[in-house]
Amino acid sequence: MTNIFKMDDISLRHVHPDDYDALFALNAIWDIVKNTGSWSYPPDPDQVRNRCTPIDATDGIRGVITQQGRVIGQAGLAGDMTGSARANQLVSTRSRYPTRQRTRHSCAIGWV
Repeated sequence: MTNIFKMDDISLRHVHPDDYDALFALNAIWDIVKNTGSWSYPPDPDQVRNRCTPIDATDGIRGVITQQGRVIGQAGLAGDMTGSARANQLVSTRSRYPTRQRTRHSCAIGWV
């Protein structure tokens, strides 16, 4: 899988359906979920499955943080760097789990 960003043994890469178990486990930890703004707690299997599907780059980034190949976190970014509200609108209208805040850019990061 291709890295979006890599530094030493930590990398950010696009999410993949094989990440389901790791993301489910991460989202069973309240101290992570409470900071994301859009994940349900306790984890909803359908939501986790849906979020294990990569999204088009024009709509943002849905990724996982890995250390030496092991998933240790998750990261999401909605919106583009030009300030377009299109991607934020897509996230708000397509999701059964809308974000709590509506901003031009939305970012959520959690790790263990």
